Amino acid sequence: MNLLISILSFLGFQACGPRTCQIAYNSLETTGQEVDIGSTANGGNAIAQSFYVASATTLKSIALKLQKSGTVATGHTLSVTIVNDNSDNPTGSTLSTTMTLQTDSITTTSAYYTLTPTEFSISSGTYWILIVSSYPVSASGFIKAAAHDGTTGDYTYGKAKYRLSDGTTWSTLNIGTLRDIVFEVGC
Repeated sequence: MNLLISILSFLGFQACGPRTCQIAYNSLETTGQEVDIGSTANGGNAIAQSFYVASATTLKSIALKLQKSGTVATGHTLSVTIVNDNSDNPTGSTLSTTMTLQTDSITTTSAYYTLTPTEFSISSGTYWILIVSSYPVSASGFIKAAAHDGTTGDYTYGKAKYRLSDGTTWSTLNIGTLRDIVFEVGC
């Protein structure tokens, strides 16, 4: 297995996170450019990352690089789903089962957290990883997704957005149009 990974790396293929079979991923990270989930800085309780699928495949996992900032009240969750693109927003129909991550299990050190939906097939096109927090929006206790600022070597097939406090409007205003969270969609 290590020989195969070495050969693939030599040929220019790159692996990130916990899996070696990816449909889409961004492994580039810029320290200090995290995207807050449920922080008053962005106003709402959700973020999303778009990604592109080149050909039909089966989606088996989602990995997100996350860390806790401050104190998040116990017993809360992040709900993660895959949704269809709707005019460059994560407001299309839901495709996956909801994957739930207990915020108590997220540490203050950035790490990959892998979620496994019921496997499903997707065709070529643009989709979104939608992440919604159940804890109250806070200035001092929230989860952060590792991200890349997009200035060089960015993931060109998608972007990160956050939902405003009105619960319906999606924006890139506070994070920029080139920001991408660190993610992996596994096959």
